[in-house]
Amino acid sequence: MRKILDEWSVLVYRLLVLILFLSITTLLTAQMSNGDYPYCIIDSVKFEVNKLKVDAYNKPNNFVSSKESGYKTSIIWSIFDNVNQINISDSLMLNLTLNRRNEKTEWYISRMNEIHKETNERAYLAGYSNRSEDTIYFPVQDKSLVAIIEAIDADNNWNPIQFWPISGCGNSYLTECLLPGETILFTVNNNYGDVKNKMRVRLHGNDTV
Repeated sequence: MRKILDEWSVLVYRLLVLILFLSITTLLTAQMSNGDYPYCIIDSVKFEVNKLKVDAYNKPNNFVSSKESGYKTSIIWSIFDNVNQINISDSLMLNLTLNRRNEKTEWYISRMNEIHKETNERAYLAGYSNRSEDTIYFPVQDKSLVAIIEAIDADNNWNPIQFWPISGCGNSYLTECLLPGETILFTVNNNYGDVKNKMRVRLHGNDTV
């Protein structure tokens, strides 16, 4: 009987430790912003170094990201889903007659504009130029690169100030390829509080960080 009670005591103790750990983790995560880095790929070499670069001299200017482009595609499909009649006139002009007010399309447009505003209000452009002769691969989740920002502490250790939210949907994940001579770009912020500090970006590549 005493052995059973001892085993229950150990089990309850472990359960309490687990609950405490999860509570602390949840509290810390709630105080951090999540990493969200939609990107675009341009067919030229923008950075002259073979490493991830934050360009403090270039601010986003009409930056159109992968996530914004995805909503543009959704807008097109949602319009055609709500078409009642399609007429092509003699001048080959396409005329569409919508069944009703397309609330889905309006929501897509709203989200697209929000994403454009948010990504273009960030402080700097960041990215990586493929100056090699090999194709470089990057894991992507929900049209965003897997990246977070870290800050250095008093002991010269780098600590995350962002977290990466893992998706439970298998369709969220894909791999983006960066061909030789191309550059992958995204935008980053530099204001996460009142304490001035050194920060860096960690970008998850296919087989490296």
